[in-house]
Amino acid sequence: MRRRALLVGCAGTLGGLAGCLTGGRDDPAGATDQSETPRPTDRATATPTPSPSVSASLISLQPAVVTFVTDSITVSGETSQYLFVAVDVEDGEPPAVDEFTFWFAGAEAPPLEPQGSYWSDYNPGATRYSRKQGEGWLAFDLPATGDASGAALRWPGGEWTPPQALRERLSAPAPPLSLEWSVPETAELYTTPTLGFTVTNTGELDGRFVAALNRIGPRVAYAPITSVSRRIPAGETLRFEVTDRFDLDDPGGDEVGDEMADLSYVLQLPEGERRREVRLVE
Repeated sequence: MRRRALLVGCAGTLGGLAGCLTGGRDDPAGATDQSETPRPTDRATATPTPSPSVSASLISLQPAVVTFVTDSITVSGETSQYLFVAVDVEDGEPPAVDEFTFWFAGAEAPPLEPQGSYWSDYNPGATRYSRKQGEGWLAFDLPATGDASGAALRWPGGEWTPPQALRERLSAPAPPLSLEWSVPETAELYTTPTLGFTVTNTGELDGRFVAALNRIGPRVAYAPITSVSRRIPAGETLRFEVTDRFDLDDPGGDEVGDEMADLSYVLQLPEGERRREVRLVE
């Protein structure tokens, strides 16, 4: 299970307090009348820092994220949903990462601090938001369901309110998805098999199919093949294929053609694991 560094963002507004002396200072009892020459103050009135102008947009709302473990990739998200948001500071001083929070279900969630790498559906060329760049993605680990009426991405001096459709998805459980996964029973040596996926969203809200695909054997204990993150509109079916990235090497000995499984594909899903065995042939 991955370790998260949760950074709690605290943002405040500093207001300058201005005072005005109208009657001089209080004189001690018995003192004679005095006149006082005004002296210039040593402190200048602070100029308030203008709030940054920030634009935000949805990248994805996912029931899970794909993460690296020791020698493979897996999914995490049994009791969570993950919101990926693109942020762009258009004007002003960019906030720090920990100055962003997402308000949902009566609580503020800080941005996730990735330990290693997250595999999600954001553009592979995109980077995580940083104050130096002033743009990038932020991810939030949120409860699987909750009150989204006041949901908002917040930063010092501003906030972004998600559109109604996204708030509906945030408040509801992830829609049910049915999966048909086709894997060839046999594969030739030194080829890259193709696996087929058919995913149907049987719910009334848009959803997202998230999975991690690994291979066991031949000659490798575990080989991460790919992550999958595909949006499935309500009531629709998505069909797609994934091709193994690595050639199937000869396991050696007399194993090829012995009618025994030579490798397995392991599909990690939020609800569990599926396996398919493959025999190598010449």
